[in-house]
Amino acid sequence: MMTKAFPERRKAQSVESSMQTQTGKDGTNPPAILDLGCGTAKTPGALGVDIDASCDPDLVHDLNEVPCPLLADSFRQIVCSHIVEHIDDPVLFFDELYRLAAPGCRIRILTPHFTNRCSYADPSHKHHFSVQFADFFAERPDKAGDIGPLGKPARFLFEHRFDHPTQFNPPRFRILSQHISFSRIFRWTGVERFANRFYRFWEFYLCFVLPARDISLELEVLKRP
Repeated sequence: MMTKAFPERRKAQSVESSMQTQTGKDGTNPPAILDLGCGTAKTPGALGVDIDASCDPDLVHDLNEVPCPLLADSFRQIVCSHIVEHIDDPVLFFDELYRLAAPGCRIRILTPHFTNRCSYADPSHKHHFSVQFADFFAERPDKAGDIGPLGKPARFLFEHRFDHPTQFNPPRFRILSQHISFSRIFRWTGVERFANRFYRFWEFYLCFVLPARDISLELEVLKRP
């Protein structure tokens, strides 16, 4: 995982060979998918990057060091499964995602919600995210997460909506989908459905009573060809 340290010699060798890895061992085009922090469950057909050499990734690299030794505008899909919580500076990480992504690239992110107690059990986790953390980086539909036709009165009464400009102007990403996952009992009793429909209200007032597991996001990269 992100916190393991490995000899500089092995790391340097990986950096020197990374361009050859990206172009393919047989000289063909690079993989369309990039899996950052791939671990032992690399996405099939992807180019895998991980700091842990024992995972046998295609590229051994510490993702806290940017830029990553891969070509810009190269990938049509980027997978970030349980990695962003390990990153020192998420803003720089999203900036690097934008650099690596081809126009229209889809980015899939999976990270623990801050009410997931298991997130705090891992000492290598440096961040514990709100479901609204993506709002700092990406465009979102204006009315997402409001309480149906009572949206404006509810926002006035409960003050549960937090609006702010994105880190990037103009925005570099658009939120295509978002899902908050829950344990089985909360799925069976409708809590998951309620929390995903009214996630702002749930996160402000109910989340510590009805805790979540993970946040999954799909983003579109807003970049001209």
